[in-house]
Amino acid sequence: METLIAAPVRKGEGVTGRLAEAQEPIQLPDILEAPAESRVRDTLGRAGYRALLAVPLVSEDHLLGGLTVFRKTPGEFAPEVIDLLRTFATQSALAIQRCPMDPFW
Repeated sequence: METLIAAPVRKGEGVTGRLAEAQEPIQLPDILEAPAESRVRDTLGRAGYRALLAVPLVSEDHLLGGLTVFRKTPGEFAPEVIDLLRTFATQSALAIQRCPMDPFW
């Protein structure tokens, strides 16, 4: 995870960058089939992960971040799973918006 966090994300580049552009769920049914230069493929593939689903955290048309899940079995995520993660992402975005920025909160 440190590798994924350390490198900057550019809009349109990689899963997170595509998520920022599309603001729609993005999935990689098989991480090992991602482009060779992908940080996701190398890092997560070595850890044994095979599939990825990223759902945007959006509030008032503003991207706050993404909720990303990985699994060790390749294949597309079921529509019910995507819908459930969309619900979690919506609730998370609302909670983030309501959270005061005071570090002593």
